[in-house]
Amino acid sequence: MTGAIFAFSRQGCRTARNIMAACSDVTWQSYTMERFGECDFAPITPKCYGESFSSAEALVFVGSCGIAVRKIAPYVHDKRTDPAVVCVDELG
Repeated sequence: MTGAIFAFSRQGCRTARNIMAACSDVTWQSYTMERFGECDFAPITPKCYGESFSSAEALVFVGSCGIAVRKIAPYVHDKRTDPAVVCVDELG
């Protein structure tokens, strides 16, 4: 399984690492804000959401549900073909 995980705070990055460790059978691509400079996290860019939506089987947003909704809205087509999307509070 492939997944993309997006973290929007330093605490969110810690929670994202915990999620990735707990789901070690998933091949993860992780993203965070460039200013955090977290090792093993690519910087979030406007195009990373569309690329992840079309290539990953699951997207995990560690942050507010509103961020997730706004970022995936342009790509949502059909519940039978779209990836799973999960929102997790930054504290897990």
